[in-house]
Amino acid sequence: FIDEDLNQYSNLTTGKVYWNVLNKERRGEYLGETVQVIPHITNEIKQFIYGVGRKTDADIV
Repeated sequence: FIDEDLNQYSNLTTGKVYWNVLNKERRGEYLGETVQVIPHITNEIKQFIYGVGRKTDADIV
């Protein structure tokens, strides 16, 4: 259908997003800020999408 091999980076779930954000919070990457949906969760989603684009040489992201 799309003539593309899919891997673990082809799927993003809410659980993956929150897991990454919580781990960043525990490591202190948010410098003690309150973790919020905007901007922390939305930034995590954008970072994932852009990262996949870089790894796969995507033409459009």
